[in-house]
Amino acid sequence: MFGVLVAWLPLSCAGVETVFETDIAAKDIAYCPTTGLLYVSVPTTAGEPYADHVVAISTSDASVVGNVPVGSNPGPLAASNDAAVGFVGLNSNGTVVPIDLALMSVGSPFALGSDMYLGSYYAENIAVMPGSPNTVAVSRRNVGYSPRYEGIVIFDNGVARPNADTSFLGSNLIAFGSDPGVLYGYDAEDSDSTLYRLSIDASGISAKASANLVINGAGHIAAVGQIVYASSGETVDGPTFTLLGTFQEAGPFVVDPSSKLVMYVVGGTITGFDRDTFVPVLHLRLPGASGFSKAAAGCGPGCVGVVLDSGQVFVVPNVLDPIFADTFEQ
Repeated sequence: MFGVLVAWLPLSCAGVETVFETDIAAKDIAYCPTTGLLYVSVPTTAGEPYADHVVAISTSDASVVGNVPVGSNPGPLAASNDAAVGFVGLNSNGTVVPIDLALMSVGSPFALGSDMYLGSYYAENIAVMPGSPNTVAVSRRNVGYSPRYEGIVIFDNGVARPNADTSFLGSNLIAFGSDPGVLYGYDAEDSDSTLYRLSIDASGISAKASANLVINGAGHIAAVGQIVYASSGETVDGPTFTLLGTFQEAGPFVVDPSSKLVMYVVGGTITGFDRDTFVPVLHLRLPGASGFSKAAAGCGPGCVGVVLDSGQVFVVPNVLDPIFADTFEQ
């Protein structure tokens, strides 16, 4: 079920923002520009009707427009920016499942490897290579051991490139920017909080550079062009590891290049910051929201999708409608 909900009233204008909600206990969320839809992975614990499915959600009203069973206990989800292709990691057996997001059908799962003592490896983070929708980087993890990091592997149509990162510590979190030859990563386990820049070639991972303590405490990173953004608020120049500034918020976030906003979701509140000045310019409450924010995804210009741990998925089709000027809700 979903409904239209009034969310906020800017101080200087009489319009209202529209927010839509659907009740799905999702694990992760991603957006595919080719289909214009949001997608969520739904774990086994969610129960009927969508447990163990990836569900397609309309960005205009949060209605469910499709779903496909993908296997037991799906978790991390990623979608290509260049084609109707997605990938979801299964937390049951350590495989990644390709998805045709236009047809809502699955391809052949591929395994991430294993250790004779630690057991199967699982996907912690998945990043689709720009310009190559069937190529993904996967950050692997073990279950029950520390550190959980088990390396990064590049897969083409499910086939691993030979050169992987197999260091003891490394990038739990990964993100491509605009360059398919550069993958950014962040160590979310070690106290050095290392930010990595990994070079990718036809053989896999060919080189690695790093800087410590530029980002602190992130649970998610994203890259736009050569700029790395973190859920802990920092913005970093990828080529130089220079800290450009810090947003005074922490949580799942969306970078919206069209509006030059970076929007952080904390619980049921979205706070939008000017990308260049780091000043908060927008404050939006999601009516009826409860619990903590688990994940967020941009879904086109001014559009935000949010997953809460209460079993709610919210879609805000346009955070800038109505137009505001120098307003910040008190």
